Amino acid sequence: MLRAFERQRDLSFIIFASPTTIEEGVYGKRLKSHGVPDQQVCEQACPGLPDAISNDSSGRLASELLEKFVPAALQKLGGRAENVLAFLGCTHYGYQAVQFELALHAQLPKVTVMNPNLKAVDTILSNLDNQAGSGDLTINFISRYAIPPVVIKSLSAYIGVKAPATLAALKHFTLEPELCGEL
Repeated sequence: MLRAFERQRDLSFIIFASPTTIEEGVYGKRLKSHGVPDQQVCEQACPGLPDAISNDSSGRLASELLEKFVPAALQKLGGRAENVLAFLGCTHYGYQAVQFELALHAQLPKVTVMNPNLKAVDTILSNLDNQAGSGDLTINFISRYAIPPVVIKSLSAYIGVKAPATLAALKHFTLEPELCGEL
């Protein structure tokens, strides 16, 4: 994000994230500490959006919520943003990046949606040992809470073709209520 700002000083940023992430202000503080003016940074909380994405792979629920969150973010920027980088600050949001793009492009002349999930995959892959193996891989999914069937159905639409072994592990998850102890 900072490299983009160095190239385009008129660039405004919208950080879409959970209410907790927004309250912490990590992204906004970092941008501002590197010289991005306050009026070019908007941190927009999106309560309920992760659940909407988990429960509805069609994107309809996410789209309905974004009809509220996008105008609210633009209002925080004072209506003066013409060149925007929108950062998806929750791993769930990447599943509906297209809905973010549609909602933002409907209201802005120039916007780029940044999905950090893609960079995370590149980082993970670059840190793996590149030695050839047998090709066998076992995936187990362990959760401290029961995964609702609607979430499994929705995730099937998101990852089924791309990650069938992961989907199979999710469908046959192991319930460990004491996982990580008490939170």
